[in-house]
Amino acid sequence: MKILVLGNTAKEHALLKWLCESEEEKELFVYPGNPGMSEYAHIVKQMGDNKSAVIDCVKKNHIDLIVSSTGRLIEEGINEDLKALGAEVIGPGRDAYTYENLQTLRKRASDYGIKTLEKAKIANTMEELESALSQFKNRMVALKCVKGRGRDRCDTSSFERAVEWAKNHIDNSPILIEEFIEGLTATATILTDGTNYRLLPIACDYDRSKEDNEGSFSSGMGALAPLPLSKYTRDRVGEEVIKKMINGLKNDKIVYKGFMTFHLLITSSGDVYLLNMKTRLSDPSAAAMLSLVKDDGVRELKKAMQGKLEPVEFNIDNSNYALDVVIASLGYPDKDLICKEHIDKRMLSYARESLSKDMSLFFGAVSEEGNEYYTNGGRPFTLVVKDSSIERTNRKAYSFLYSLSDLFPGAWYRSDIGANFFIF
Repeated sequence: MKILVLGNTAKEHALLKWLCESEEEKELFVYPGNPGMSEYAHIVKQMGDNKSAVIDCVKKNHIDLIVSSTGRLIEEGINEDLKALGAEVIGPGRDAYTYENLQTLRKRASDYGIKTLEKAKIANTMEELESALSQFKNRMVALKCVKGRGRDRCDTSSFERAVEWAKNHIDNSPILIEEFIEGLTATATILTDGTNYRLLPIACDYDRSKEDNEGSFSSGMGALAPLPLSKYTRDRVGEEVIKKMINGLKNDKIVYKGFMTFHLLITSSGDVYLLNMKTRLSDPSAAAMLSLVKDDGVRELKKAMQGKLEPVEFNIDNSNYALDVVIASLGYPDKDLICKEHIDKRMLSYARESLSKDMSLFFGAVSEEGNEYYTNGGRPFTLVVKDSSIERTNRKAYSFLYSLSDLFPGAWYRSDIGANFFIF
């Protein structure tokens, strides 16, 4: 079976590793990929725009299955074009992808009976925003770009700070204002065949740039899986969010086979609220989740396409936790334009050779020019470590990361991933 993965981030690198470990006969391809992925797949190097390059690759290499997760290509209709060629596609069409828009998601969640934060307003102008904020007086609020990235948000109890932040974003997207509620944020990812689904280990994402949940929001600085939740809570996530979403998509005649990621808020009383959703795997939690899954990756993708997934959680390595830490570029996440930095290839090679069997180093924003590697974005690498306790996993990860402090100029990482679960 020939499988093409579309993407070039750490989550696709982790996915390729999972698929490569399959006992099924397979040949893996990736586009556009990054240099680290060559250990698992053929990196497709073609000229032309992305969409035509993908179609050419599928035709030339007789690809059987495509795993699609690149937002721009999905918006351009790549999955519809691939299906028209007769190819099998894991991933959303344009109709399902609209659920990543927060305004659409809240409307659909309401239709499907899924809880979202009740006290909320969407503002399209500064006048609407200031009027809405007056209704949240003296309360902590979360502001999010309806069409934005995960880091396009602000939590504040200051009217002035909220207005200042919104001025920089409202021209590009409506702003969703939600009342802040205390609780545990969790990330749940599934693979679905359109009817049944399999749940990956639920994770905790760390999306602030500084320790103790301070600093700017990022698209993710690290993750821990599995989040120590009771089966009762996991079942509530399934019954109150996941099953309702799958049934809602079916009722709306949206055929969806692939990964879905739900970002949730779980309160102390056990209530589960849907904060946002991706119709794809999510960085960086996917790398931690997939490292624990024992099921055969290629076999599971085949079952998803055939509508034959078993309606149970994935079999996971229950003896270990998985923790991942992002090695970020200087200026991330506050700057959109990140300086390209030279990566010390000798240090990188030594680090990869030093990885134990319970460790992986995934490439993200890394490019190759000549025979050299350079950073080309905010999150060049993600380290994943497994061990028998959260504390041991944390210590092993940071011991290894210390040796990578000079991997490229300005390299940095958050130093407390997982620590809140063992420091009291």
